Amino acid sequence: MVRLVRLVRLVRLVRPITTAMLVSVLVMSCAVASPSVDPKATSPTTTPAASSTSTATSSAEPAPTPSSAPEVSPNSTASPVPSADVSSVEAILTYPGNIFPAECSELSATTGSVRGYHVAAVCAGEIRYMTSRDGARWAIDSIPPPADRLELYPQLAVDGDTIYLAYTRIVRGVGGCGDDGLQDLGVYVRSRHLPDGTWTEPVRVGSEGDGVQAFRVDGGVLHLTVTTADGGVVYESKSGSTLTRIGIPDAITTSLRIGDDQRARIAYATGHAIRYARVDGNQLSIVTVAATDETYLLRPALVLGPGDHGYLIWTQKVDPGGGCAEGGPGPLDGTYVGTDATGQWVRDRLTEFPNGASLTLDPSSGRLHVIAGDRLTYFTSPGDGSWTSAELRGTEGLHEAVIRLDPATGRPIVFALAWGDDPGTYVFRIP
Repeated sequence: MVRLVRLVRLVRLVRPITTAMLVSVLVMSCAVASPSVDPKATSPTTTPAASSTSTATSSAEPAPTPSSAPEVSPNSTASPVPSADVSSVEAILTYPGNIFPAECSELSATTGSVRGYHVAAVCAGEIRYMTSRDGARWAIDSIPPPADRLELYPQLAVDGDTIYLAYTRIVRGVGGCGDDGLQDLGVYVRSRHLPDGTWTEPVRVGSEGDGVQAFRVDGGVLHLTVTTADGGVVYESKSGSTLTRIGIPDAITTSLRIGDDQRARIAYATGHAIRYARVDGNQLSIVTVAATDETYLLRPALVLGPGDHGYLIWTQKVDPGGGCAEGGPGPLDGTYVGTDATGQWVRDRLTEFPNGASLTLDPSSGRLHVIAGDRLTYFTSPGDGSWTSAELRGTEGLHEAVIRLDPATGRPIVFALAWGDDPGTYVFRIP
């Protein structure tokens, strides 16, 4: 039971808590305990199955388009890529367009296969859905929760001409130090046809007490990774009335993608390892991408390229965060990238700063795009292991940045949140 409580606390801690969420959350954890994991496993293994309301319009003018990896040893000499000589560009000629000028959290964004832009975030205690066909004029829907409930952690997914929204419904309890007092009631999903359909009524997917981590839809089949009431993490798929659930061993946080072969791939952190799983029927085929006892490996993000090869990014740091005070940086701290494009997983350190990152991939060219750091830096690679970068002036104060491809131009587009004096949900293009 102690291990399960630790896992639940770590899952809570890796999700950013902002002043917008503090309206609903009583207290953050005062300390975090190291999970007990096995960082040494490297060989492939298998695991068997275990109403929207008012609409407003906002105008935001965007800027002009200008075989498993080896264990990471404590004495790793992996050098940052690129070198310390990072160029600086004015990514935005004016401040990013503010879609919705309010404090928000838990940003999700997609451009999908249908031309348009789709953003969801939690603002003032409820989910706001923001959509635009051109990136300049935005329609905003408020999706209020039922009375005495919270709805958090929205996840958007596009399948054909339908957009889906998944989120966790929560009830507030009495919290304390190390317990935020939130109790998951389950994962709910609703959808609407693009471009002008109305939202369906929410339907619970999975079991009572689940909480959504990642969400995709492919061919009408729902794919999710969720935390469970007993502190575990499972992959689940729902096709019609058939629900399949498979436990993900030792998982804390996850990222999910669906391949061209309709099989799910999951990247996940165990605390001291990043692992990669492919769903094969009712079991998982798992390899370890990177592992070390010296640091925590956190927040993996996954995309799939041609041939369903995986591309991963994650952060690595001595202190997992979430306590009353954080320790200093370690020699292995940083943001790391990995890929199995050569047939086995290889990885390298992209930057020494472990501040979170988002990535996307252009399937037509294989080019990777990454946005990372508190002061946002843009990295790009043609997919051959070489990287160039540019520090984005004018993006100070933006957080939770998500990078996607602009459906109109094929260029990277970034969505991010700002808090404090100029709060809002911002969008800008990278030249």
